[in-house]
Parts: sequence; structure tokens; C-alpha cells
Amino acid sequence: MRAGLVIWSLIALMALLAVALYPMEDMSVAVNYHGIGLFLAVLVALAGATRRRYPAASHIAHTVVQLIVLSRAGAYLSYVAMAMTPFPLADTTLAQADAVFGFDWRAWFFWIHGHTVLHDVLALAYQSIPLQLLVLIVYFAFREADRLDELTLGAIITIVLTMPGMIFLPAVGAWSEHAIGTTEPWKHDILALRAHQLLIVEKTQGIISFPSFHAASAILLVNMARRCSFFMPVLLLNMLMIASVLSEGAHYFVDMLGGVVVALVAIAITHGILNLCRNGPAGVSGADSWRYRRHGRASVGALSQGIFVAAARICQK
Repeated sequence: MRAGLVIWSLIALMALLAVALYPMEDMSVAVNYHGIGLFLAVLVALAGATRRRYPAASHIAHTVVQLIVLSRAGAYLSYVAMAMTPFPLADTTLAQADAVFGFDWRAWFFWIHGHTVLHDVLALAYQSIPLQLLVLIVYFAFREADRLDELTLGAIITIVLTMPGMIFLPAVGAWSEHAIGTTEPWKHDILALRAHQLLIVEKTQGIISFPSFHAASAILLVNMARRCSFFMPVLLLNMLMIASVLSEGAHYFVDMLGGVVVALVAIAITHGILNLCRNGPAGVSGADSWRYRRHGRASVGALSQGIFVAAARICQK
């Protein structure tokens, strides 16, 4: 099976799940699709028209379409999941978990804001995902197009893995919990969703606290750039982005740790799926993925091996 078919199938399943769940909560989406629809149609046409003569341009257009559709499907799914979760807000629990790790969130936040240059650097790093995606997608479209499938599939699996964390541990954010005088821009949406007052979704924001999708995205981007000449700058930028989620994204320390773990698991699963797509069942064995049992079931130890392999691949230049 082709990787592209797997990716589109998973995106479609996410979208269909959101479509099925929204009526259950009396929710709907009110978005003007004309502009974005036309833009996506142009990209799809470009991907098809350039596939033979300019494959790199086709890869770029195709990947951008996938990521846009994925981001919309994931955002809408997160909103209805927040509305459906029966669990109480877990901000106090997450703050207590930080304390277990010995992390003083307030001290970190005010130390960062007391150093203007460092704060500005972290703020820029936190907002760097779109630019990083643009650069890496264009580069690998010409050099190694398989990395584009790896990125998109990894993002899909990461979204899937972050949803349970949001459902079982919904949270507003560390800014409100620690009363620093700043309110999270997404706080109104979260409270309205939980009160079943936000029934028509027009604009979406990132409302997942645990685990941090920004921290997970940083690991995915570092993994994408492995063994490239510019690996170290990408690594440095994304280490800064991981650090920035605390002060700039109102995340708890355990949110950050959770995001890193989720990304490593997603990378391990992604490598296994892509090897399976390329080589069939025999392709899941080898140095780049964990080993499967005879009937295709992975043991816990094998999954751990895959995670460590994923981490090792990231660290290779």
C-alpha cells in the first residue's frame, strides 16, 4: 500500500470522526470554505499537473494540502473532544506533577521574563513552526521526498496520541493556574466548550495542554532534519522551542515531557508503518523499526526498542 493512501485514509478517518461527533454535542462548524477551498483546489491541480515534469513542486503542493487538511481536522476534533470529556480540569493535578519533578514553574516563568533577550528568543522559537515547515518541505521535496510522508504521518499519529491526554487531563494552562496576571487566549473556548455554550465553531485555537503538541512538533522537525548538513541549527532551534512551551505556551513541565515522549513513540510507529508500506510485512524488521511477533503483534520490549531507535536516528547527523 502506498504511504500517500495511508496518510489520506487516516486524515479522512479523523475528519469523519469529527463529523460524526459534532451532532452528538449539538455542535456545528461555521466556516467560509470558499477561500481555503479554492486555495486547496489550486494546490491539488498544481500537484497533479507537475507530478511528471516537476516532481519536487508536486511533492510540495501535495504535502501542503495534506498538512492544511490535517490541521483543520485535528483542530475540529479537539474541540468536540473537549466538549465531550467528562473529566474535571486537571490544572491543579498537572501543577502538582511539576512539583513532584521538583520544577518551580513560577520561578522559571519570572526568570525568563526577567531576561528580555532570552524571552524574545524563546518567543520567536515558539512561533517558528510555519517557517521551519516551509524550509524543510521545500528542501526535502528536492532531496528526499520520503521525508515528507514521514513528517505528515508522524504528525497524524502525534495528534492521535495527544487526544487521550486532553480527554483525561483537560486543562486551561499554567498562566491561569499560577495566577501570573496573563490569561490564555484559548481559555474562553475551553470553558465555553465544557459548559456546552460554544455550539458553533468558527475559529479554532490550540486547546491541548497535556501533552504539548509544540514540544512534540519540535521532535518531529528534528527527526526530519536528521543526517542533514543543517541538522545542528534545526536541533538548536527546536530545543529552544521545547523550552519556550513553558513561558510562551502556558504549558506545564509535564506537558513538555509528555510531548517529547509522544513524538518519540509517533516516530517509532511511523517508521514501522512506512517500512510496511514500502516492503510489505517483511519490511517492518530491521534497524529502522521495532520487531514484530509472528502474527504482527509488537511486544512492549519491541516498542521500547523502536522508541530508542527513533531517538538514535534523530541524534545522527
